[in-house]
Amino acid sequence: MAKKEEWTYWQIVSQGMEVEDRRLRMFVRHKASLGVGREHILRKLLTEQTPEPYRVNTGFVIHPASSRVTSGQCDVLVYDPRVSQPLYRIDEFAVVSADAARIAIEVRSKMSLGDDSGLEQVTRIHRSMRPAFPTQVFGFGFRGPTFENFVAGVATVVKGDILNVPECVAVHKQNYICIRSTRRAAMPENATAPRVPGWIWKHTAELFADGTITVRGGEVVEDRDGKRHFRRNLEDFALDLATGVWRRVTERHWGQWRVRRADGKRFEIEPLLRPEGLVPLSIPTEVLPCEEEWNRARVAVEGVPVELTVGHREVEVVVEGWLPEALARRVVEEVRSRTEAATGQLCVLEPV
Repeated sequence: MAKKEEWTYWQIVSQGMEVEDRRLRMFVRHKASLGVGREHILRKLLTEQTPEPYRVNTGFVIHPASSRVTSGQCDVLVYDPRVSQPLYRIDEFAVVSADAARIAIEVRSKMSLGDDSGLEQVTRIHRSMRPAFPTQVFGFGFRGPTFENFVAGVATVVKGDILNVPECVAVHKQNYICIRSTRRAAMPENATAPRVPGWIWKHTAELFADGTITVRGGEVVEDRDGKRHFRRNLEDFALDLATGVWRRVTERHWGQWRVRRADGKRFEIEPLLRPEGLVPLSIPTEVLPCEEEWNRARVAVEGVPVELTVGHREVEVVVEGWLPEALARRVVEEVRSRTEAATGQLCVLEPV
């Protein structure tokens, strides 16, 4: 199946799940019963799409050395019967040994935040697995918060302990998925560039036949000075699904700067700044084709693309290649000075 056809296929599968959920909600109002119904919807979908020999049930994971050590109850439990058959099974319910269990999924009608929330329940299942069980824990919500609020919710739940973050949390209605790798690629002692993408959204992801997912573009979420910021992701990353290891595919080392008001406030100007009005005038440039976005402009300086993106709080400047340091500095400094002149406010330049 071609990649475009494969993407269309999974869109149709997703729409089918939404139709089933709507049918359920037509007749069921009881919250607990809705939750049970949605577990069945997801489990049925996974059963249809999961290849042999894996099995999709609900139940518990048990430690082989002690029947007293079990995980929390798993709404969806995927296991490999070639390793061992369930220790107990009746209908869709199974008790599976840790070495056979592959994935546990906590299903929530809403991946809510806060005390006793959907996200906290997923994290609780994850904690019940560690350190006795290596089973990966996923969370799936039929609805949930926006990506930005979700990231804040994760930070609150795990309280800085990244090992408590589940391997994957997906929210169907918000159309995003968050993946954390439990392992890290080996890095030389002198390496400083990240080998994992961190919290990233608006990216594209492509699944290859060798079992790797490549992530490109998008925006990286960062916390600076107690506030959440977004910056353009300039590198490509690949996740090996067999080992759970991320690696950085590219080493572009593009220059990236931001221009912002010195007092940290928004650009209080209407209409908002136009990027073409911030392009340096004292340096020869050539206009380049650009995506049809009102807040973005691209020019070439000595053949090297330079992209300007205007936001409400900052102007991002990316030099997509190598320029002499003095010339690159002239480019970004002139963007800063033109931003300052356009806003009438003192602006500062920061490398990203």
